[in-house]
Amino acid sequence: MLLAGVGNDTTVFKTEDAATTLFDTLVNTDNMNTGSGFANSNGNIVITSSVGTSVGANAKVRNYAANSNITINNSGADGVSISGEVSNPNGNLTINNAGGELLVNTTGLLKNKGNMLLVNNGAGTGINLNGTITNTGNLTINNETGANGLLVGGGIVTNKSGTANITNNKGLLKVAQGAKVVSEGTSLTVTNTATGSGTTIAGTVENKAGTATVENRAGELLVDTTGLIKGSGSKLTIKNSGSGLRIAAGGAVQNTNTLEISNSGANGLNVLGSITNTGKTDISNTGAAGINLDNSGTITNNGSSLNITNSGASGINVKGLIKTTNSGTVNITNSNSNIVIGDNSANDNYITSDGKVTITQTNGNILNSGHKKTHIKTTNGANLVMNVTNGAIGTEVGPCKGGICTGIGA
Repeated sequence: MLLAGVGNDTTVFKTEDAATTLFDTLVNTDNMNTGSGFANSNGNIVITSSVGTSVGANAKVRNYAANSNITINNSGADGVSISGEVSNPNGNLTINNAGGELLVNTTGLLKNKGNMLLVNNGAGTGINLNGTITNTGNLTINNETGANGLLVGGGIVTNKSGTANITNNKGLLKVAQGAKVVSEGTSLTVTNTATGSGTTIAGTVENKAGTATVENRAGELLVDTTGLIKGSGSKLTIKNSGSGLRIAAGGAVQNTNTLEISNSGANGLNVLGSITNTGKTDISNTGAAGINLDNSGTITNNGSSLNITNSGASGINVKGLIKTTNSGTVNITNSNSNIVIGDNSANDNYITSDGKVTITQTNGNILNSGHKKTHIKTTNGANLVMNVTNGAIGTEVGPCKGGICTGIGA
């Protein structure tokens, strides 16, 4: 165990050999050639290596000094491997990796009160978080250059106060099945900018306070079959400007308060799983493939309003179920394409609301799928209003007088 700031004295290693010997004996249980630049002074622990750094499963690096810091800098190809404990209750915890993988193994524990910074850059291959990471303060996790991306592979990443920023600039950003990212602070931001790789949420991303944003700027944003994005803070934003946004069957978005989901990717916004919110929900798409609610998909909103807006060329296609309760309104707005409701599955009552339903269509038609179903149902005396400009409700059936056709067909 390495301890700093215990009692009134701070041990200062005056030779590199002494620091290396202690580090290799007490910390380096994996017998890696590490700790080549270890230093401990004024309550701070600094470990620097040009080969690799390992904290073994039974090892502990702890700093108890007031306003103290732990810093691990690695440029070696063996990377940084944390299988034991690195904890700092009174300052900053920083790991800079510029070679190999930055790995927190399944038995690994990072715990800090202050700012925590985990950065992979240079020749670092990526970030792999399989253990437990807990911070009270501001948390930053950034994969700048690693081609293997940023993986929360089965562990739990929790930030209890302040801001949490998780950013991936190369490779895939993934929260794997069973893994969790939890924010209890002022804000959570999960961002992917890596070209072509995208973002996969197969585990849980949860925000319990403040605002949360999950943004994908390249590749597909996928909420996988076991994935959950959950919010109970003031606002949850899910934004995709990559190839497309897909919520797979079994995948879920659950929120309380304001929810915004938007897509500008060409593959459209595709819901095969579920979207559930209590509050105001805005769903929008400008991508060419439109908004597609598959027959396994559901969109449920309690109170306030559900607003669905599309300008993508393939329109709005509703095969699944949309439901609002507690007198919440439904507003569907589409332009330059068709709205098609219904399919040949067992689904019925595709849009159900006890609040007003308004459908606004410009330069397109409002169509049903041609199957005998109840496509829109309002209860509690709520109104249904359809406003169509340069289009029809149903297929155009003649004769058309004066160039005006009011369709009542399929």
